[in-house]
Amino acid sequence: MCQFKIVPLEEQQYDVIIFSESYDSPFSCLEEITEEVKKNNIRDARVLFDALLSIGNTSERFAEASFVGEKFVLDSFKFVEIKKNNMIRQFCAHFFNENSNILEYSILTPIQKELLRKGATI
Repeated sequence: MCQFKIVPLEEQQYDVIIFSESYDSPFSCLEEITEEVKKNNIRDARVLFDALLSIGNTSERFAEASFVGEKFVLDSFKFVEIKKNNMIRQFCAHFFNENSNILEYSILTPIQKELLRKGATI
């Protein structure tokens, strides 16, 4: 079973962000995520995925997709670059700082885990 959290974003570019909460890639459990998105009454949304815990701080950390009706549009998935000074990265850093227990179940280095525990944006 995949571990993830769906969080609404007060940001105009994306409606929600889905955080991986373990080393499992969120893309390997799209069926579970789809069901949870539907349970949260999210329709016609731009969704951002943060796969930091499973992929690391790489160019494939963030991906976006469109959720239309009751499903993800598979052709809409693409990796996106979010600059380090972007508010989304700061939001993500705050999430991982507040939920630092999940950092242990990741592929992050000890230094990256410590930075996130201290609230740093990576």
